Amino acid sequence: DNAITLSRQLLAQTPDSADGLAILARALIYRSYAEYNRAADREAARQLTAEAAGRYPQSRNIQAVYAYTLQAAGKPVEAAQVAQKVLDEDPDNILARIAMGLAYGSVGSFEIALRESQQAAASPLWPLESQRALAISYSDMGDYDSAIDAIERAIKLNPRLIPLYFERALYAMQIGDADAATAAYFQVLVYDADNVKARLRLCELSSLLREH
Repeated sequence: DNAITLSRQLLAQTPDSADGLAILARALIYRSYAEYNRAADREAARQLTAEAAGRYPQSRNIQAVYAYTLQAAGKPVEAAQVAQKVLDEDPDNILARIAMGLAYGSVGSFEIALRESQQAAASPLWPLESQRALAISYSDMGDYDSAIDAIERAIKLNPRLIPLYFERALYAMQIGDADAATAAYFQVLVYDADNVKARLRLCELSSLLREH
């Protein structure tokens, strides 16, 4: 929430700041994944970046942020279109490539998504987002061990980012590692003791283990 407040202040002073827009959009998207009933945050990110993209159509970095929020808001076709336009002009725009990979993955083009995510992860730019995208791509391809390795690299970059632990738990469950999933959910509660999503996931996991 501090990132949201500070980035809003930055954008109020410099509305053409792609960095400020990216910080705000990322913060809203990650907050939406951290708890139940937060889809409105993803839509808010899409709306504010759409407005910025309309005001600054020549800014490739702002367009890349817009593409990133489009895929998060469940609009993969539009995300891929915007990202492709950016990449046509700037093939090294890593956030656009991350958005492209996530967009392709969400429509089932897993091999293309993995290729885009691997290319993004080879760059030092946007390391957390690229490792998270890479983890998602590996998981979609059924390579859960590689997904775990990638998400753990993302966690090392920002250990307090709660959504990463939910994804870590998901990949753990995909290989039947209930202990690692449990540890990931408890790590969420270390940072947010009242997190309803983590508590419910722990209850679901406990019920599953009792059934077996």
